[in-house]
Amino acid sequence: MRIVLDENVDVALKRYLTSLGHAVDSAKDAGMHGLENGEFIAKARQGYDLLITNDKDFQLQKHLRPTPGLGIVLLRACDSIIWTFRRPDVEP
Repeated sequence: MRIVLDENVDVALKRYLTSLGHAVDSAKDAGMHGLENGEFIAKARQGYDLLITNDKDFQLQKHLRPTPGLGIVLLRACDSIIWTFRRPDVEP
């Protein structure tokens, strides 16, 4: 699965998803860093299966509508889950 992470998503998630066999790009890797949400969604639709964001206002975007071929995940992870991704002694 081709996944793009919004710039507000911890890169530890990229390492974890990559270890599961997914092709994952950060917004910076994809040349999408700094884009407004609507433009980010439009670019993600062109080359990715899934967009993951932690943007608390993302669900309010007028561009956020069902799109064939692109899933959108709005993260609401607790600090302990994020911490687990960062711990070097914990295997994903």
